[in-house]
Amino acid sequence: MVHADKRMIKGEQTRTKILYAAIEVIAENGLKNVSTAKLATVAGVSKSTIFHHFQSSDEVMKSTLDFVYHELLKDMKTEQYRDIKDLLDGIGYSLFHVPDEELSFFKVFLSFFHEGVFDSTYRDVFISYVNQMNDFFRMQLTKLAPESTDQDRIDRVSKLLLPIIDGVGLHYLLDQDRKKYQQLWNLQAKGIMDMLYG
Repeated sequence: MVHADKRMIKGEQTRTKILYAAIEVIAENGLKNVSTAKLATVAGVSKSTIFHHFQSSDEVMKSTLDFVYHELLKDMKTEQYRDIKDLLDGIGYSLFHVPDEELSFFKVFLSFFHEGVFDSTYRDVFISYVNQMNDFFRMQLTKLAPESTDQDRIDRVSKLLLPIIDGVGLHYLLDQDRKKYQQLWNLQAKGIMDMLYG
């Protein structure tokens, strides 16, 4: 039993090492330059080890996207927010205070997002992510908004949040002017507050 547990732990560590290798390769070169040979080299494993943990190259890519998505949202989804301003401040903080070691996650996510415009496989995954995020925002806003706030208004705002986050976050990543994009986010947050409280 102990040996089986150790093998499972080692197997999970190897699988995670391969996912981090994929993140590194994609962050540096984009999706087009990913190969099993390159992943094996960066992960320090054989190609056969990759296929022991993943059925195909496509599965490696989909698993990498899913891993990145959940890592990026982990803190946001576990945070307990006091009110809507706290939620919006938390989102803003997560956009503009990304540790350098996590920037590669954003680059990878955007690489997949770009590919999703052209590839229906990734498009379908992103549509499911959008639905999950809309549900998360709707749940948070319903819980945090004043009782008098119309549910239809909450639903509309919850669908508006993600495009705003994506747009501001993308432009911030392009030129890294934290002060400018923090101010833009604050304006957007004020507009969202006005929509919910107005």
